[in-house]
Amino acid sequence: MSLITLGINHKTAPLDLRERLAFTPQSLPEALASLKKLEHVEEASILSTCNRTELYCVTSDNNDQDIIHWFSQFHSIDENRLKEHLYIHNHEETIRHAMEVASGLDSMVLG
Repeated sequence: MSLITLGINHKTAPLDLRERLAFTPQSLPEALASLKKLEHVEEASILSTCNRTELYCVTSDNNDQDIIHWFSQFHSIDENRLKEHLYIHNHEETIRHAMEVASGLDSMVLG
């Protein structure tokens, strides 16, 4: 089992791309259900704010390509353009990143 986070934020992507990749409250239920239908995704969570969109997934393998493809398809974004701005964390890196996000250390404005 693998823990994977992939996403974009204010450090990695311009505003226009962040806006296109954001999930609206109305689209979240459909997006989450669709993401969890991927073959190797066992659990999933989506974090989407004005400055970041992140997918947190528990997978049966360490293959993030299906998730990247899903992310680009869901938002009708060219996959190569997405990859230019995407960050990917695995295992302990995912946990460290989640703690930084939760504590505000990875925010555009601290405090």
